[in-house]
Amino acid sequence: MINKNNQLNITIFSYNIFWKIMKNTTSPLVKTMGKDKLKKYKFAILKNIYLTKKYYDPFFYCIQEAEGYASVIKLFDQKNYDYHVGFSNPEYILTIWKKKIFKKKIVIDGEFEKGRPYSLFIFEDLRFKVDFILVNIHPGHHHDTLETLFKPIQSSIDSNIEIIKKFNIKRIIIGGDFNRDIGSQIELEPKKYSLNINLTFYYFNSFSNNNKTCCSLTGYGHNKNYDQVIDSLNKPIQLHQLNIESWYNSKSSDHIAILAVIKNFI
Repeated sequence: MINKNNQLNITIFSYNIFWKIMKNTTSPLVKTMGKDKLKKYKFAILKNIYLTKKYYDPFFYCIQEAEGYASVIKLFDQKNYDYHVGFSNPEYILTIWKKKIFKKKIVIDGEFEKGRPYSLFIFEDLRFKVDFILVNIHPGHHHDTLETLFKPIQSSIDSNIEIIKKFNIKRIIIGGDFNRDIGSQIELEPKKYSLNINLTFYYFNSFSNNNKTCCSLTGYGHNKNYDQVIDSLNKPIQLHQLNIESWYNSKSSDHIAILAVIKNFI
């Protein structure tokens, strides 16, 4: 069990909430599923987010395929949380964070390809006065991870290097739906995947897990290890899919939400 009061660590929630469900009555699934079932699935997605917030109180929420992001934002008190919506037609990507703990310095929106967005943030941890990068991602289904995932992010860094190099970046965290088993790829070739800021290289820690988060609407048949959080500072202390919880409803999105615990700066 993750202790939500343990502020020595950072918790990151990631969830692909499936645009075909979040579009609700205009969804292409209306004909096959019906409006009533679609509404139940959407309610289950929102309830999964709400209960994660209630029980675990994560620091960050990385949400992909956020077509219905307005419904998600309503779950959060604007006095305590801030958010940003990225877009690559036709997909929205939503990032939410605790604004009393983290201050957004800059955000750079980009795309891996049409319809596959990412949002790159520089945050300051207001408790420790430390700057770091968080990237919320949803790349396409491609095997060449260096070319289709890391190079587009590196291009955004390079294009904005005069701004980014002003910050003393201590780590880079990437979370989201990778559409590949990124943990196994890094484990096999730990020196292949990195990002650099003004020739300071950030390599991602190798790790392996048996999470199976994609893809099924029925709650069964998840067999792909796609949803992950990777970190250049440390291996995740804990990373698990939330359907281990009795309150989690797997009959919602076609992805299972995950929660990662990563070591803080102290």
